[in-house]
Order: sequence, then structure tokens, then C-alpha cells
Amino acid sequence: MNFYAHSLLLKRIAVLISFCIVSLILWNTYTFFQRFKQEERVKIELFATAQKELSTNPNLDTNVDLPLQIIKNSGDIPMILVNEFGEVEYTNLDSIKGQDEAYVQKQLKKMKLQNKPVEVSYQGKNKKYIYYKDSDLLNKLTYYPLALILILILFLSVIYLFFSSNKAAETNKLWTGMAKETAHQIGTPLS
Repeated sequence: MNFYAHSLLLKRIAVLISFCIVSLILWNTYTFFQRFKQEERVKIELFATAQKELSTNPNLDTNVDLPLQIIKNSGDIPMILVNEFGEVEYTNLDSIKGQDEAYVQKQLKKMKLQNKPVEVSYQGKNKKYIYYKDSDLLNKLTYYPLALILILILFLSVIYLFFSSNKAAETNKLWTGMAKETAHQIGTPLS
């Protein structure tokens, strides 16, 4: 019975430790997710600055290598650039589906709900808005905590099965010992 009390205590400790681990994993994933989302916002703002720099420097002798490099390496963040007249340009959307105006408008609606737009203007004129949504990597990261929780549940199930089988084996040993003792006690008077 002493082992049973210890196994119950070990089960409670395992559940408490697993709860702490799950809490830490979820908190860490949330902070990582928020930081990654903030970095995507910074990339979009940098993209907007590069757009502004290109639109404000019409001189041919101006060095535009850095803004072009920034625009070229804007990453894989899906974005839609809307000017003040409602004309739309998109980047990092599906090029085949992008031919359909309804698809682009649907994506624009999602982007408006997901993030605040970044405004690009030069002295209050030629306003453009950059709408963007989370990248595919960020969307995949949302499933990361679920995968970790499933792995932890699997781990806890294995621990539970180990303790259950250990208890069953101890009970079987006890019954075997009692059966041997009973057989011995019955066999002695008969002989």
C-alpha cells in the first residue's frame, strides 16, 4: 500500500509539472508570436518608407538602390497597396487567383480586419495605404502550441499507463503470494 500512496503522489506531481510546462509553453509561444507579428509590422513600415522614398525622388541622379533592395526583399508578407483613388496593387498573393477582382477584394477585407494599414504619403498628398495580413509562417506558428500540448498529453498517457500497469502487476504479485500461502496451508494438514 505504501507504493500506492507514493504512486498517487507521483501522479499528482506529474500532473502539476505538466500543467506548469504547458503554461510555460503557451506563454512563451504567445510572446514569440507577438514579437514575430511586431517584426512583420516593422517590415511593412520599412517597405512603406522605401515606397515613399521612391515616390519623392524623381531625380535620375538619386541613388535608389537601398529602397529598391528593401522593396525587393520585402519578404513573404501578403500585402495590398491601395491609393487614394481605390486602385489596388498586390504583392505576395496567389498570382493566378489575383487575376480575379473578387479574390483580391476578399483578401483586402481580411487584411483590414487583421492589421491596421500603414499610410504612405508625401506631405499629405498622394496617400496610399498598405494593408497586410500575417505571413504563412506566422499562421503555421499558431498550430505550434496545439502540437506541443498533444505531445504532452501523449507523454502523460504513457506515464499513466506505466503507473497503472505497475499497480496491476503489484496486485497480481499479491494474489499470487496469497494463493501460494493458501495452497501451502491447505497442503500441510493433508499430508
